[in-house]
Amino acid sequence: MQSLLDALPAASPGSFVAHYRHWDDGSRYDVAREAATLHAATPDLVLAKSLGVVIALFANAHGGFAPTQAVFMGTPLRLFGEDQWSALRGFVQAVPTLLIQQREDSTGSFATLDAGLPERGMARLVEVPGSDHAYPEGVVMPIIEGWLSERR
Repeated sequence: MQSLLDALPAASPGSFVAHYRHWDDGSRYDVAREAATLHAATPDLVLAKSLGVVIALFANAHGGFAPTQAVFMGTPLRLFGEDQWSALRGFVQAVPTLLIQQREDSTGSFATLDAGLPERGMARLVEVPGSDHAYPEGVVMPIIEGWLSERR
């Protein structure tokens, strides 16, 4: 994420990569605990991958996290219950969001994401090849840069 952020010309000086505590201590992740670090933040752009998407959605729904725009990659749909789907649907109605998902992502396919968002709101969905839940900079950066340049 840091290399993506560093490569984005649109990144503001206040941009940062959230560091999750469970990475350091090996504990089971706690979405509410991690979301608390984002409480009331209003970044110009949030970049989130995998569990970071769930954390961003939770922080938005429960803590006042209000980004101006968002890029979500590898949304972990296997972790989604109705609360997460509802949070995602509400989020894309309020925040311009680019969702990049592998065709056969091991955490949930593009087709599942596509079907789960019948009303797109301000979302754009982009399918990329793959099934390994890896989103290399060389694949996603041109998509992100194109979307951001359209928004200027």
